[in-house]
Amino acid sequence: MPVPATRDSIVRFGIFEADFEQRVLNKSGQRVRLQDQPFQILRLLVERPGELVTRDEIRQQLWTPDTYVEFDDGLNTAIKKLRTALNDSADNPRFIETVPRRGYRFIAPVSYPAPPETGEVPVVQPAATPQGPPRVRPAAPSPRTLVLAVFFLIAVVAGGIFYRARHEARAGEAKPSLGASVRMRPSIAVLGFQNSTGRPDQAWLSTALSQMLSTELAEGEQLRMVSSEQIARAGRDNAWQPGETLAKDSLARLRLSLNTDYVTLGSYTVVGSGDQAVIRLDVRLQDAIAGETVAETSVSGNEAQLFDLVSQAGTQMRQRLGIDRATVEHDAQAKATLPKNVIAERFYADGVAKLHVYDASAARTLFQKAIAADPQHALSHAGLAEAWRALGYDANATNEAKSAVDLSANLSREDRLSIEGRYREITHDYPHAVEIFKTLNNFFPDNLDYALQLARAQVKVAPKDALPTIAAMRALPAIEAHDPRIDLAESVVAENLSDFKRSEQAAESAEAKADTMGSRQLKADAKAREAWAWNRLGETDKSIAAYNAAFELNKAAGNPREAASALHGIAHLQYSKGDLVASRQSYETALADFRKIGSLWDVASCEHNLSVLLTDEGQLQLAKTHLEEALRIQRELNDERGVSSDLDDLSNVLLDLGQLDAAVKMKQEALQGFEHLSNPTGEAITLSNLAVVLLAKGDPAAAKEKLDQSLAIKQKIGFKSGIAFTQFTQAIVLLAQDHIPEARSNAEQAQATRIELKDENQLANVRVVLAMISLEEGRPTDAEPLAAGAADVFKKQQDATDGAIANAVLTRALFAQGKVHEAQLAADRAVALSRQSEDLTVRFQARLAAAEAQIMTAKSAEALKSFESIRQDARRYGYVPYELEARLHQAEIQFHAGNKPAAHAISIELEKDASTHGFALIARKATDIASHTS
Repeated sequence: MPVPATRDSIVRFGIFEADFEQRVLNKSGQRVRLQDQPFQILRLLVERPGELVTRDEIRQQLWTPDTYVEFDDGLNTAIKKLRTALNDSADNPRFIETVPRRGYRFIAPVSYPAPPETGEVPVVQPAATPQGPPRVRPAAPSPRTLVLAVFFLIAVVAGGIFYRARHEARAGEAKPSLGASVRMRPSIAVLGFQNSTGRPDQAWLSTALSQMLSTELAEGEQLRMVSSEQIARAGRDNAWQPGETLAKDSLARLRLSLNTDYVTLGSYTVVGSGDQAVIRLDVRLQDAIAGETVAETSVSGNEAQLFDLVSQAGTQMRQRLGIDRATVEHDAQAKATLPKNVIAERFYADGVAKLHVYDASAARTLFQKAIAADPQHALSHAGLAEAWRALGYDANATNEAKSAVDLSANLSREDRLSIEGRYREITHDYPHAVEIFKTLNNFFPDNLDYALQLARAQVKVAPKDALPTIAAMRALPAIEAHDPRIDLAESVVAENLSDFKRSEQAAESAEAKADTMGSRQLKADAKAREAWAWNRLGETDKSIAAYNAAFELNKAAGNPREAASALHGIAHLQYSKGDLVASRQSYETALADFRKIGSLWDVASCEHNLSVLLTDEGQLQLAKTHLEEALRIQRELNDERGVSSDLDDLSNVLLDLGQLDAAVKMKQEALQGFEHLSNPTGEAITLSNLAVVLLAKGDPAAAKEKLDQSLAIKQKIGFKSGIAFTQFTQAIVLLAQDHIPEARSNAEQAQATRIELKDENQLANVRVVLAMISLEEGRPTDAEPLAAGAADVFKKQQDATDGAIANAVLTRALFAQGKVHEAQLAADRAVALSRQSEDLTVRFQARLAAAEAQIMTAKSAEALKSFESIRQDARRYGYVPYELEARLHQAEIQFHAGNKPAAHAISIELEKDASTHGFALIARKATDIASHTS
């Protein structure tokens, strides 16, 4: 079959591009050597993606009659060369699948790029899809691969700190490649089986029988199976009795929440025990659209005959639905999905059930027992990978996912690709994950779940690439397009594109649809996404309200991990509002919940964020303990991003404890980590924090350079609160450099943003800096209300650390106005508050204020001694700004006491040192004293 005339001769698949006119094969833009005959075979296969190209067809088109005798060896050699060029494998193919004794099939998605001037999106040619009865419903992955879907079908906020009716296509988006032409297979949900015996030791059979029947019905890919993860979620929202016939209204609700055409359910009875036990299985098939029972059957057998027993029931269901009997090959693939013995099957079934109720710790143990009983069962390894992943052990998850891939050779093409796709995600090999999920999506364009997986992987590579995938999902029949998971996926994509308003709207739409479905879990997921978007938009109160709703919904849905995650998010927002007491309580409660669940990644994340709060409270040793524990866990989990974050904040603690050199070294290590990860947010935050350390070490120029780099990154990614922090810090550096107008401009910009974000705590910090600037401008009457107002905010928030700094600045403002008594009281408050903190930088500022108060009360001798003590301590710890400031006060005291020689000597040396370090403001003041004493 020739390439259609409307298409170019250039065809793309994966990272390859074939130009059939020029007979050239390129890989990532580099030419790949390929002989003519293998190239012509490639063309035959690529022109018919997803279809079987028989050996006879290849022989007739590419071999002349006089060379037929050489055909078998020649074809085998050509295919081998072609696979070598594509870096493909016959055992685990990504491009060319061998159909034994029949021919070959090209299994990767193929696209024909449009001419450059048209601006059109490449048209993807889907593989052929088997056509079943004319029912229209989307399907989830086969339940035999359901364990691959648990915990990753929907991207939700988990341990982070941190949806409306169908949308029209937006400008710049590709039009959907799916639509009315997609052939929708009938979908079916196996709801489970009631344990009529009532014996707890036989409860595992409910899950096992459901898995086996789903496997039987899924054979041949003629039905689309609803995953048991979705069924478990629906069961928590709308409980049903599997042993009873469902009423028409119940079927209608399930049709909406599961997007299913049919449901099967029933009961089982176990008579006897051991080898003599007989199992009777009653199965009922109901039409969710018509609301009626379609078929009923009963089968009996013993435990050893379990699969054959279920196969009998499945065969009768398939016949009633008009579905062909599966082939022998499909039977073999189906059996390969099941453990080889009853012991392993029991542990595997129980492990899957535990994943459904979010008990990853118990699931891990059960899957380990299943693997001990049957080490060759691929899906037990896949299930264990998901359990490890949920608990935060990415390295262990990677090992198990790789084992699942290695053991998947006997599974169906769909199962092999699903397992490898998940392995690529776990190992962060997102380009290959995109390629695999794109293949699955093209093979099964009626399957919404594969499109969702594709979009999730695309977000990790190039978020804009996920927009056509979202649009394609919305072009499915109305009930599929109404699935709230599409809106959740769009919310994630929009967030990664920094379109936070669109992210919030998509989350709101998902919430409305989840309400219609009656799904608490999906509504909780939508609320969590909404909370994240509102936070990015600076709507803190709305974000807290959304997180509170997510917390309650997750509790009701029986999802303790996501409930704790929502509480974690609340704690972060309470912290940003300055409510440190409430924030600490929320952090500690969430941390206890995470520890109880056993989710190590979440434990580390919460330990980290609690430590940040403790740092602000001045409890540095306790903060250090929490951060070191977080760092230990993150290193155990091989979480490079987490390690980098821990190092950054741990270095902040070291700065405040006076370990400046260690702080710089740790920040540089953190910065390298974020750069290696291509994480601009982490890089920008670390650059800002590194600037603070460099300023403390006496290098404002280097600090300014890091702040400029940080600001550029934050502006590029639209990190509004981060921009405000950098501008706030720039104001401090510019003030030290004697660039007072620029310092005011930066501080006022930061103030405007904090007002917009309604961030009371950070706004108060900005106003303390504005008070300092006003003092240098000679306007102490403006500085006083700014510092006093900030001090009141910190008092209300019980923030002793920032309160001490605000009162120290207030002391200077009052002193400059001659308000000696009030200044003395402010200095006393600064000292008292600083004693509640282990932060040396805070104590230095309070000590400077107290020494200035001694000057006010004519205690110049005592003040000189106080400043000398500060100078020596600052020098010992390496805090250059405090040492220089103490020396400036000493020069001023000597000057006002009439001791001009001493004042001159101090000021001359101080001017040289301050200039060398780049502290121009102090250098200017020292020069002024020197000029009056020469």
